[in-house]
Amino acid sequence: MASYAAAILAGVVSWGELHASPGDLGLPPTSSSSLRRAMQNRVFFPQASLDQWGVEGKIELTPTELVILAEGRRYGITEVVHVVVEVTGSPDPHGLLGRVKSKAELETMGAEILENSMIIGDNAYDVVPGWAGVPTTPFEDHLLSPERMTARAGRTDIGSGPKSDEEMLERFAEGTL
Repeated sequence: MASYAAAILAGVVSWGELHASPGDLGLPPTSSSSLRRAMQNRVFFPQASLDQWGVEGKIELTPTELVILAEGRRYGITEVVHVVVEVTGSPDPHGLLGRVKSKAELETMGAEILENSMIIGDNAYDVVPGWAGVPTTPFEDHLLSPERMTARAGRTDIGSGPKSDEEMLERFAEGTL
């Protein structure tokens, strides 16, 4: 997606665009290339988008999982906050600007979060509440899964289907999935 602002309007942002790291969700740092590849598929879902998609019947949401119904694609989710800007003009001693952090981790740091605002000590931030999603299976496995075939009512899309989670989510956000 071209920019964070456009992506937020569309409702999904790839994890890398938000400068997040495995440790941001309490995962241990690692040099494993497979974990790094998995990290590329992390997605930030703004709460406002999830609310809208839920009303439209496009997703199924549980406390631990998000399912994009048109694809049968499942994501394990964790409640997070994207820290957008420090609003008092003070330095950011916690290094949170532009980061996605789990809500639990921020609260452990003493954060008070209310809707789109967060206060930690003398600092106040504008934030976007949402959920971090991690695919429950590799994309290649998803393409051949019975869940996808059921969701797509047996329709195939050989040659025209999405080639990655990012492409699938972009199509979903644009309404062309």
